[in-house]
Amino acid sequence: MGIQICQAALNVFVSIFLVARILEVTNGNFGAIGLFLLVQYVGIIVTFWLFSYIVKKFSHVWCIRVSTLFLLGSIVMILLMQDNLAESFLLLSAVYGIGQGIYWCSIHTFTSKTMGGKKMASYAAWYVILTSATAALTPFTLGAIIEFVSFEITVIILCQASNL
Repeated sequence: MGIQICQAALNVFVSIFLVARILEVTNGNFGAIGLFLLVQYVGIIVTFWLFSYIVKKFSHVWCIRVSTLFLLGSIVMILLMQDNLAESFLLLSAVYGIGQGIYWCSIHTFTSKTMGGKKMASYAAWYVILTSATAALTPFTLGAIIEFVSFEITVIILCQASNL
């Protein structure tokens, strides 16, 4: 469940702070946000579908590690791009979407294989409670770090948290 809590924090970071950063570097271009999200979700859908065949043949842990590499790659891209984010945000969106697609396909398959009927209901309840609490607290925490330290340090912290 720990990886799912880190995933919830990463999702909040992308949906709020990275989107705000893209708006900043594209001079408020909401079309860029639409394109970012379109590429991201197409990446998730296509990768989820493709990995639904691959995850059956390989270890779920291996697939989750591959997703972590893509998600860490997207964080590293954010750090490296800085003000050039406006020129490369579609590549970032594709890498992030692929990482998300692999992650969700792997974690859903893993969860359904390891949880039984009664365990699944309890697991789902705790999953929603913990990830919702994470999603509620993350904007305040990350916002404070961005405000008082820097955007770059926040990205590094997320990178370290995803290695837990």
